[in-house]
Amino acid sequence: MQSSDTFRQLALLDRERLEQIMRDVAGFRAGGVIEKAAELLTEDFRLELAGNMPNFPYLGEYHGREAALFMLNRMRTDIEYLSFETLELLVDHDRGFMRRKALLRHRGTGKSGPVEIWDIYRFRDGKVCDLVLFPDLPALMRLG
Repeated sequence: MQSSDTFRQLALLDRERLEQIMRDVAGFRAGGVIEKAAELLTEDFRLELAGNMPNFPYLGEYHGREAALFMLNRMRTDIEYLSFETLELLVDHDRGFMRRKALLRHRGTGKSGPVEIWDIYRFRDGKVCDLVLFPDLPALMRLG
């Protein structure tokens, strides 16, 4: 039988591994290395860009890893990450939360500015199965 210290250590390792997956997924997306992010997603991955702004064409749900990756690549044709930093990161069991600030540039207008983004992750079998992004839509709309 394993001791409670062993269980705590295993939980800590799990949490650290999930935090690293979150950092990697965000970093790969920001760096435009979408294919590397795909390795960390389940086949039935669900992506949601949440918000209520009719002029922002990417809002909605994307079911399946390929559909989500297609949308992320399409979005990168309009929006470029110049940099980003993680402001908060939290993992609790099979869920994760990341708050980050990105410096984005709209490729069409050339305007750039900071945008805060909140990501909510859900994990299954060591991979991301669900990701909901809450970008600061008014800040995004000011870019383009």
